[in-house]
Amino acid sequence: MHGLPHGVCCCFDADRIEWRIASNESNLKHERLEKNKMKTISKKCGSYLLLGASVALMSLSPQAQAANKGTAGQCANANKVNATWTYNWGAGKPSNLPSGVEFYPMWWSYYGATQTADTAALVALVDGGAPVLLMYNEPDNSSQANLTTAYALQGYTHASVAAKSIGFGNLISPACADDGDTWMSEFMAAVKANGLLCHAVAIHNYDSSASSFLSYVDGIHNKYGYNVYVTEFAPTDWKSPTSITVADCESFMATAVPGLKSRSYVLDYSWYCGTTPGTGVLETAALFNTDGSLTALGTQYKGY
Repeated sequence: MHGLPHGVCCCFDADRIEWRIASNESNLKHERLEKNKMKTISKKCGSYLLLGASVALMSLSPQAQAANKGTAGQCANANKVNATWTYNWGAGKPSNLPSGVEFYPMWWSYYGATQTADTAALVALVDGGAPVLLMYNEPDNSSQANLTTAYALQGYTHASVAAKSIGFGNLISPACADDGDTWMSEFMAAVKANGLLCHAVAIHNYDSSASSFLSYVDGIHNKYGYNVYVTEFAPTDWKSPTSITVADCESFMATAVPGLKSRSYVLDYSWYCGTTPGTGVLETAALFNTDGSLTALGTQYKGY
């Protein structure tokens, strides 16, 4: 069994924020087929010469698509910001998921399940319509999934074997607190060495500078050579009350989101939606009011 029991929504925002604040006190470091080639028509001697008897399917490697907008949390309200996907750090699809929004399940951690059990679990998710499987939430963080690299690889190998056996390609790496750290470096090296499936690397980042955030995303892509899912991001200083204003968040978003959308290797992105408006950590970055209506920042996010 992975993460929370199926159907249970994971709620650990306070723990996440408390850990981030504590961590900040010691260290603030944070950063389709190719379109079928069309028949080529050449004008020659006043007539058209068809070059090629048929459409050429020339896809030598998968091509990244335009990034899809999502929400990290607030699944029931994801459609209000025109998100195409959402997740809640759990494997169970919410009963109030809006029509037209895809749910990405997550196996939050690894608890020692067998290959047989993991294969059955993935088959059930895919049969239920899961388009993607997100793996382990911050396994390098003692207050989150908290896994050794070796143990995480045991579970991830199960997921990879299962995915390959049923032709499921969208297996996403764990998202670390810092994807550039030793934990993730060793994990991704093993993924490559063992030929494990990895559709994209997941990223969490909370830099308050949009340029630094985008540099971090670029760095992780360059380091591992994979496409990227940015599954948590928003600007913060990890202080309460925060010095990050709503205007700061609006400015950050105005640079960060177009920046992500301009990068062909960024496949999906989701703003962190674990807070509602206030003066605490990440509360000025809230997209939704307590009644589910949009904040000014939420309206801005809707426009992208």
